[in-house]
This record gives sequence, structure tokens and C-alpha cells, in this order.
Amino acid sequence: SDLGVTGTMPIINVNVVVGVKPNLADLTAAKAVDTKILALPAVGSLTLGNKLAVVLVRNAYTAVTSTQKTLVTKLATLIAAEGQLAFIQAKADEKVTEDTAEIAVKAAENSNMSADLTKANELVQAVKDAAKNTGFNDRIAKIIVLDELVRKGNNTFTFTNYETSLDN
Repeated sequence: SDLGVTGTMPIINVNVVVGVKPNLADLTAAKAVDTKILALPAVGSLTLGNKLAVVLVRNAYTAVTSTQKTLVTKLATLIAAEGQLAFIQAKADEKVTEDTAEIAVKAAENSNMSADLTKANELVQAVKDAAKNTGFNDRIAKIIVLDELVRKGNNTFTFTNYETSLDN
């Protein structure tokens, strides 16, 4: 107490966390996965053509041990790439749905038969884009079904729209 300091000495608790330093094999395996992740195209540049590459990188990550997984630093980039590919795939699937509906609606417009109309209606229901769905439904509503006329005999009928009414 030669320093002139008086009072009670505070109690200090120190928590020391002792961890195991990663071994070289774990660091090397994690770095190899990070390198593969960094070799992927930028998220904004991904296409469906990159799907296999992303799957292979995911497989490489899955194959390492749980300790090695904790050492992978670029996992968020891989997850972002997977999310972007899922988005791109969903858009591609919707395009296929719309194209299929277009073909079915055209077939119904050309045949004027209820079987084709029913098929078109089923396919149009799967179209998620509201504006495209409405457009398809508007076209379907204008189809005049000729089934009753066809059932009455072996005749060939052609539907011609003259854009005029009976009043005209």
C-alpha cells in the first residue's frame, strides 16, 4: 500500500476457451471446397448449364467431415448459387407450362372440339402468370364448339369467323 491506493480489490473472472487447432488435413479439405465454390460463376451469371457444376460442389461439401465443414468459409456463396439456380429453373418450368398451354389453346381454336377445349382448360390452369392466364382464358371463351354438329353425321365442318353478326 505504498502507492496510496485504498479499497477492496475487485474479483475478476476469466473464461478461457481452449479449442483444438485444426489439423492440416482438415484445413486442406475445407480450402479445397472453398476453392471449388469460388470457381463457380458469379451468382448473377449462372445459367441452367451450370447446374451440374453447382451440384458437384455441393457434393464436395457434403463429403467432408463435420469438422471440415465448419472450416469452409464460402458456404454462403454456394447457398446463393443454389437459390439462383432454383429461381432460374422455376422460370424455365413456367415457360414450358406457358408454351404447352399455347399449343393446346391453338389446337382447340383450330378444332373447335370439346375434347381439345377441355385439354386446353386443364393446361391453362397451371399457368401462374395472371395476365397470360387471363389471355388464354379469353381465347378459350371465344371458341365455338362444333361437337353437336359432328355427331349428327359424317360431315366435315370448317369454322370461319367473319367478324360480323346476324344483325349486320
